[in-house]
Amino acid sequence: MNKTNNIIVHALGLMLAVPVGIVIYFVLGIAIAYWIGIGRFYSLPLGAEHISDTDIFVSALFWIGLSGIVIQLMFRKKKRAA
Repeated sequence: MNKTNNIIVHALGLMLAVPVGIVIYFVLGIAIAYWIGIGRFYSLPLGAEHISDTDIFVSALFWIGLSGIVIQLMFRKKKRAA
């Protein structure tokens, strides 16, 4: 794989991290709220029942970043296996 293809693959992986991270964030927030028994969304890792817009933004960025790291590691392992 040449350098241009490598850059494209990593850029696409980072773009994929945005929807994946947001979906993970919402699914975990709903599941944790259901499990705890609260009637509101739980913003993991920064929130609780009462969250601000900043908490939501930072929590979403956390999950997008974490999913981006995992996706990049998956692409790196796949490249080594080939």
